[in-house]
Amino acid sequence: MQGYDALLVPVHYYFINAMDLMWARLKLNVPLPFSFPFFGQNFTTVNISTNGNLYFSTPPTRPSGEADDVPSSTFQLGQFKMISGLWDDLCTGPDTLPGGGPGCVDPNSTDDVYQVNPDPNRTIFRWQAVTFSDGTSSQFPVNFEIELRVDGTIISRYGVNQSAPINTGVFPVVGMSGGEPDPYVITSLTSEITPTSLTNAPTVTYIPRNLINPLENASFFVSQQYRDFLARDPDPAGLFFWTDQIAGNATNTPPPCAVGDTHCLSLRRITVANAFFFEQEYQSTGSYVYRIYRESFGNTQPFPNAENPLLPSYAAFAPDRSLVVGGANLAQSQLDFANAFVQRPAFIARYPLSLSTAGQFVDAVLATIQNDLGVNLSGQRTNLINLYNGTNGGRGAVIYRLADDNVQTNPINNRPLIDGEYNRAFVFTEYAGFLRRDSDLGGFNFWLGQVNSGPLRDGNKQHGMVCSFITSLEYQLRFSALTPRSNAECGP
Repeated sequence: MQGYDALLVPVHYYFINAMDLMWARLKLNVPLPFSFPFFGQNFTTVNISTNGNLYFSTPPTRPSGEADDVPSSTFQLGQFKMISGLWDDLCTGPDTLPGGGPGCVDPNSTDDVYQVNPDPNRTIFRWQAVTFSDGTSSQFPVNFEIELRVDGTIISRYGVNQSAPINTGVFPVVGMSGGEPDPYVITSLTSEITPTSLTNAPTVTYIPRNLINPLENASFFVSQQYRDFLARDPDPAGLFFWTDQIAGNATNTPPPCAVGDTHCLSLRRITVANAFFFEQEYQSTGSYVYRIYRESFGNTQPFPNAENPLLPSYAAFAPDRSLVVGGANLAQSQLDFANAFVQRPAFIARYPLSLSTAGQFVDAVLATIQNDLGVNLSGQRTNLINLYNGTNGGRGAVIYRLADDNVQTNPINNRPLIDGEYNRAFVFTEYAGFLRRDSDLGGFNFWLGQVNSGPLRDGNKQHGMVCSFITSLEYQLRFSALTPRSNAECGP
């Protein structure tokens, strides 16, 4: 992405008393009340498509002059300088096209695209439309808006406290582009193939990176924890919950921090960031992959951190971590990863195929865990052999269950292994998640000493490291040249 950060923000819809602007499938050179900066250029006019798009480059047109931008397409999004609020085949007008011929059926005479300028620094375009229908298929009302601000900020809103069928049955593309092949696409709101609903969808805010470090926005900060630690975009319910834990809400669960109380906000950011490590989803995904490396190779990693060969490198860990993501198919993806892992050349080099019986293989793995990790799981030998010999067993089943953190379904008691690696996994994860790199040996040993100095899973000890990392220059510079935070927030 170039120049902007996209935020999903659970805030209220901004209703407007818009003045009628136009009806047309495409209206060219609509004046803006200010010079609007967009991908390095300033624009005083915009081209508007009734299909939910604003164009700052020449839009695709038919010979008749109408917009030629259906169906919606993430590929086409990258071909134009444009903003897609809710790009779909939409209808805002009469039953026939201006040049004659059949059009769509829109029973609502007030449907149109409207513009209002609430103040000299903002202009809002609002679509009131229906999904396209020739009279033989279902259609649904559509209501959304795009706000442009003089500083380059862009906001798309989809309503609050609305009910179906508003914004249902749509095939939306939501995003924007500078006309380059890698557009900004809000994947959680985009569905080109199957109809979906954007009823009361989160507001999307695009902020130019030269205005504010997007980490200062609670919603972006939370969204980034999902991406860095859970390897996925946030689900709406999770985004709402964790954003509220920082920003507060009207029901005071929790209440908003007092105006100017930066200490309150800082503590909440630390608490939320730390939760993304100890919550079960990460323990079953990122930590699961880490444990597979450690239980399999111990202190002699085949692709090690250059300064700390006891650990897998970030370059080895990151792509593997992306293969195990939370969701309904988590257990299967864990097993699939383990089955593939034991077939890799590095694993076979460590555990040759000549270890052909269950007992030979299990004993070799248990020896690695005891000799290198200092954890004695010999009491689980019989259970592991039975697992190897059972249905869907073999090497992959053994490696899977040794790393599995699901106490409800795991037939192996691997708690000593999980507890023994917990603090090391935490420090490894902070480097891999926040900084996306290998740890340096001095830093790793310092922070491991810090968390080891308290009880296991000591939140206060973990908070110290989290605070230092999220206020570091290195972390902030991942997102912006603006670095408003420092380690001074972390106290003595």
